[in-house]
Amino acid sequence: MSDITNRIPPHNIDAEQALLGAVLISENIIYDVVDIVSSEDFYRNDHSLIFESMMELFSKNAPINIITVSDNLSNKGLLDKVGGTQYLAMIADDVPISANAVSYAGIIAEKSVRRRIIASAQNIAKVAYEPGGEAGDVVEYAEKEIFDIAQKKSKKSYAVISDVLADVYTD
Repeated sequence: MSDITNRIPPHNIDAEQALLGAVLISENIIYDVVDIVSSEDFYRNDHSLIFESMMELFSKNAPINIITVSDNLSNKGLLDKVGGTQYLAMIADDVPISANAVSYAGIIAEKSVRRRIIASAQNIAKVAYEPGGEAGDVVEYAEKEIFDIAQKKSKKSYAVISDVLADVYTD
């Protein structure tokens, strides 16, 4: 068995770029993927920041496109950190098929779960190697780590009903 510490964690940059680009060119796609991925699921930090910006705009019922995302990131001093407007335009131009956004989101979510499992396994190994303590405590810790991953994977986003109703009646 090879040493896993030197391996690159599971990720798919193409899927991340395709999802972000799909949302940029067709903002309604966000409705299809909001329950599948979150900003923490992205492997690349710049992609995480872009998606987080998209989600902020989404939560404000603001348009999501290159201009609004660029402006939102610029206002936070993050536009250069994500590659600027040029990078946003490039990922929007390079979207293979925006209709496949749910598939891209699924790939991103799957890779994220695998990375969390790897991180948890490393934490479990550290705890197991520590001298002393009870084996039962290590098992309990391991169960909690894996349970937390399973919970996060199945968690859906919920909103306060009064906020949703307010949005419906103001539209």
